[in-house]
Amino acid sequence: MANKRRGKKSIKQEPLKDSDASNCNQNKNYKSLLLMLLIALLSYSTFQNYSLKSQLAVSNEIVEKSQKYLQLEPRTSNFDWVYENERKIENLQNSLMLDEQDPEVVAKIEQYERYLDQDGFSEQWRVYLNDHTPDLFQHRENTIDCRDLDQITISEDELLPQNFSQKVVDRAVALLHECGYVVLENLYSRGYMEEFKHAFDQFKETEEAQSVFRYPCQGVGRVEHLVPFQNPFNDSLALYTNKQLQDITFNFLHGQFKLELITVIDSTPGSGNQRWHQGWRYLFHPEERLPPYAIVVGVPLVNVSKQMGPTQFCPRKKMRFYQGYRCAEKPFSVPSSLGSVLIFDYKTLHRGPQNDGVISRPMVSMVFSKMFFMNTEAITNRGIDMAQTLHQRRYWEQFIKHPDPGSYFRV
Repeated sequence: MANKRRGKKSIKQEPLKDSDASNCNQNKNYKSLLLMLLIALLSYSTFQNYSLKSQLAVSNEIVEKSQKYLQLEPRTSNFDWVYENERKIENLQNSLMLDEQDPEVVAKIEQYERYLDQDGFSEQWRVYLNDHTPDLFQHRENTIDCRDLDQITISEDELLPQNFSQKVVDRAVALLHECGYVVLENLYSRGYMEEFKHAFDQFKETEEAQSVFRYPCQGVGRVEHLVPFQNPFNDSLALYTNKQLQDITFNFLHGQFKLELITVIDSTPGSGNQRWHQGWRYLFHPEERLPPYAIVVGVPLVNVSKQMGPTQFCPRKKMRFYQGYRCAEKPFSVPSSLGSVLIFDYKTLHRGPQNDGVISRPMVSMVFSKMFFMNTEAITNRGIDMAQTLHQRRYWEQFIKHPDPGSYFRV
């Protein structure tokens, strides 16, 4: 056995050649590379899955918002008051325009500088400015006492359809020109305002009201919502369709206007004072003398006592832009009852004071403006939802006569 073992040949391992070692290392590298690729594929798949979920969530949000836009109520057909306003606009334009076929008018156009006074005003433009800006610009005393509630109020009796006349309109316009504000006593019935408040309170509790229709508001303790373009806020009996209100607005703004914005501002108990401010800075220069271009119409949704802090005004301070001015004279405020309306010139210095009462002070705020004016800063710089702008546009459209679609492109 021993001999046999000795006679058996032993297996001798030969050293690996260089090529064999290289192949082994390559195999290891391939395995590592395959492992890395597998990890990368798994990571990419996970990322893609997360990315797809993220994109799907974004897509769902876009679809959801698009549905809201598609569900937006279409603009209404022309109300009767739209045609009436169109007739008034045409008559006004005809009264201002001159007959350019008249040789004297042609001469005036061709040599216009001959017809200007030393201040560079034409006779017609000076008359217009004198009629549509405060008497103080002409160094004329005005006998209106802007702190006398009786003097600055258009009574409920005067606002009745059978008593409402051009004389009443002219008095309201004069108060807006001289003082900067006017009160319309019980313009709306108490029942109508209670129905409006009930409808708005129901809307305010919806998720959409909180997520889409919240509107940025100045002052601590205040909450503001855009009023959506939907029934009952936009029907034929809506707040802005009131004839007396429209007649006063048309005469004060002297021509076509639109409802630029309608919101409800709720000043809760304990809310603080707003800073003194105006609706807009100025169009061209802080000391410009120009006719009015916008008004604010405030309609309280509850009876507002002195303790609750009715809107405060600085009487007659509407002749320039008052940057940082705090109303050195005693402010004037008007406690109001449900159904009454407070109108003030957009340029009038005012503020919402603190609410020391035990209940909230909700108020509808409607801004009516000339067609050329738009507070674009409020639209673009307050982070409001695009849906709000679309609802605003629907309100603008209410005030413009819509032609027959078939005649859009007729020359």
